[in-house]
Amino acid sequence: GQLETIGIGYKYLDAYVDNIRRVTKEDIMRAAKTYFTEKNRTVGILIPVKPNGKGQ
Repeated sequence: GQLETIGIGYKYLDAYVDNIRRVTKEDIMRAAKTYFTEKNRTVGILIPVKPNGKGQ
């Protein structure tokens, strides 16, 4: 009932695994090129903590 309530339909789960199996390497590469761009990236710099509790 929950899937129907949110507009997906009860047959969604029946096809879910097959749909995932149909995803190709090329599909993933295309999505990565679309969404993983320099414009929308976040860069973090991790500095290890020394045993005395201070960074480098």
